[in-house]
Amino acid sequence: MNDAKQQRVARLQVLGSEDAEAFRKIRLKALTTDPSAFGSTYARESAEDLDFFRKRCSPSEHGFVVGAFDGSELVGMAGIFRESGERRRHQAVVWTMYVLGSHRGTGLGRKLLDDVVSRARELDGVLQVRLTVNAANTPARELYASYGFQSYGIEKRAQIIDGESHDEESFVLFFDE
Repeated sequence: MNDAKQQRVARLQVLGSEDAEAFRKIRLKALTTDPSAFGSTYARESAEDLDFFRKRCSPSEHGFVVGAFDGSELVGMAGIFRESGERRRHQAVVWTMYVLGSHRGTGLGRKLLDDVVSRARELDGVLQVRLTVNAANTPARELYASYGFQSYGIEKRAQIIDGESHDEESFVLFFDE
């Protein structure tokens, strides 16, 4: 990827209800191109109306989604949601982390991760961030490990997709270590 492309992808912002259509488009693309990276499916989410996506991408007291824009195109996303139970409110979870193939290898994934983790650090009482990743996704696993996330286990056969099992690796980043 050339430097000009990397320079243009400079705008990160928390998505709002006005971004629902762009969020829907990239989310469905992600579910199509990398189905083993997500717990949901294209078939399930493509049947949902725009209001479903509006609710999922709009910030709330429980979380938000950060989008990366190249001009007006949403080319990457990463979300955080805070656990809601009284005994688990100290944890936030990264979800829907995805960068379009055309923008991979530019550092955009790290930039998105840095943004959502920084915002999670500002949430009162949050002490750690968790995430899961397909255990076969070496670039993502290496990104999380290089950022300071620690692996704490592999769930065998976490997903079965088209008859093929996929393991998931769980990671955590402790803010107080």
